[in-house]
Amino acid sequence: MRDRRFVAVHRGGPLKPADHAALARWAADCAERVLPLFGRHSSDARPRQAIAIARAWADGELKTGVAMKAAVAAHAAAREAEDPAAVAAARAAGHAVATAHAADHSMGSLLYALKALEASGVPGEPELESRLVKLPAHLRPQVSAGVAARWKRPDDRFRDLDSDAWTVRERAVRRLFNQAVGAVTTLVTGAGHRSPRVRAACVELMDHLGDERCCEPLRAALRDASPLVRRHAVHAVGCQRCKVRPLPFDVVELLIERVESDSSPRVRRVAVHQLGLQAWDPRVASVLTRVIAESDDPGLVSRAEHALEEQRRRRPTRPGDDNVSGASDARHGAAGHRGNPPAASGR
Repeated sequence: MRDRRFVAVHRGGPLKPADHAALARWAADCAERVLPLFGRHSSDARPRQAIAIARAWADGELKTGVAMKAAVAAHAAAREAEDPAAVAAARAAGHAVATAHAADHSMGSLLYALKALEASGVPGEPELESRLVKLPAHLRPQVSAGVAARWKRPDDRFRDLDSDAWTVRERAVRRLFNQAVGAVTTLVTGAGHRSPRVRAACVELMDHLGDERCCEPLRAALRDASPLVRRHAVHAVGCQRCKVRPLPFDVVELLIERVESDSSPRVRRVAVHQLGLQAWDPRVASVLTRVIAESDDPGLVSRAEHALEEQRRRRPTRPGDDNVSGASDARHGAAGHRGNPPAASGR
């Protein structure tokens, strides 16, 4: 139900014209702060014009009909954009100017500004607090309550990842995957979630979407109390071919640590498999040889034998030779493996 505090006096509500104008100016400020995220991907002037028209309406220079047309134009620009942050930024402008028609659109301007920031990899929480304090004190309670009811904070968004229904978790994973780099901030937060299932899903997505921000969360996940989380962390660390660029840490060292110290046979097997996929490294050959000679786990030994064979295939034929076949495999894997999201964890 609509909050009557946003209904203008001329429509039978309590919102005075000066307060209505103040909300429009505030909404324009919210949208303007994220407008550069639209400008990075489009030269379309409609969102910027919408913000200017919102301010002109608030100053009494334009009629509401002009503002409504500008809102339609800004949302059309959003539909034509492809980058998630650009789409959200244009929608923020559309809601800012639509505040002239209905004051509760002002909340939409802030909500889409938060979405734009998060899609660009910037946390929304600081912006939320800084924008709310800019409101006149007597308008702040109704706007704060409305935004709080509509904005999904990270903990809310993790709820589906922790669902008992696999199909719900799968949809949540796909939504995050489709955000691409915009999801990384959420994944980093989720890697520290109280639920092992959420941690595992976020770590698993780092295999595809991970960048430098994921290095420390992945290091921590390799030592997580949950074997499921550790297993996905091992894969995310070892499978560099899925990422836009390799993560800047010693992958072999981290994988060897899991092979030698992990309490889970399944985690050790995944770590051995990932070692075999790395570029030739004498440390890998040494560890795999020792596993084959000393382990009493047939599954681990079998994987170590295959991994050692793969390492030998990747060994340069002469000192200083490039690992041509390994590089070719990585390129082939990147082309065929990065396009699909992982299945939801915890099945």
